[in-house]
Amino acid sequence: MVTGDESWVHHCDPENRRQTMEYCHKGLPVPKKLKTQAPAGKVKFTVFWNSEGVVLTDLLEKGVRVN
Repeated sequence: MVTGDESWVHHCDPENRRQTMEYCHKGLPVPKKLKTQAPAGKVKFTVFWNSEGVVLTDLLEKGVRVN
């Protein structure tokens, strides 16, 4: 038996991993990012799973239909 669920989620185009990494000394506050990005859009996230775990995940752009 396979179960599924779907939900609309916001996504953004993040900076690359190296740009987002910062080294902080232990005990010091984490620096705040001043620039925030607006979401790039919405996608429909669908996941199907069974008793053994996740079987399939899929992202569907807004305006695209699947029959």
